[in-house]
Amino acid sequence: MPAHQSLRGPSFYPHPPFEQGSSAGKPGWQLGPLPYLLLLLLLILFPLSQLGQAQAAAGGSWQPPVGQPLEVLTPFERPAAFWSSGHRGVDLALEAGQAVLAPQEGQVVFSGWVVDRQVLTLRHPDGTLSSFEPLDQPLPAGSQVQAGQPLALLAADQPHCPTRFCLHWGVRQPFEGRGSAGPGLEYINPLSLLGLEGPSVLLPLGQDFSA
Repeated sequence: MPAHQSLRGPSFYPHPPFEQGSSAGKPGWQLGPLPYLLLLLLLILFPLSQLGQAQAAAGGSWQPPVGQPLEVLTPFERPAAFWSSGHRGVDLALEAGQAVLAPQEGQVVFSGWVVDRQVLTLRHPDGTLSSFEPLDQPLPAGSQVQAGQPLALLAADQPHCPTRFCLHWGVRQPFEGRGSAGPGLEYINPLSLLGLEGPSVLLPLGQDFSA
């Protein structure tokens, strides 16, 4: 090495050292927009995935009591008060003699005749009550069931809907004070438990308002 050549000269560093910035003609540590976009995407998608998992855990155990496909013949209409008219559940299309299924696990707390039809009420773990009518061969009171297990058959001689066979499914939830279903209970739209709740619909005069 010639005596006049310094170790800090350009021949010792064939390429310029890394720099925090860059000037004309020199490379630097500048990042393009792509890494920032990927980071932003991850920040957005991660909370959404967590939310989806929470929703699935909260409502994934509920299922239609008539299987699939689900056809709503008469929608839910919440009564304004305990004594008011309304449709305290939903009417779901089902052929006579077909099985009525438990929408969620629970215990049968009532099974018997109410006026001219057989009714079954199922208490779920959170205290929610599901009632079904008209039925044939319902399970006895005290029976423990799992989601999807048959509860009864749809009765053929006690039609609830005027033109087609259907199952009436009503749901009451615990409520502080006097709710639309009486002290400590409130009627809710059963379809909300399936994630299918729609707007309430006013019923025409002459529609069956029984619950």
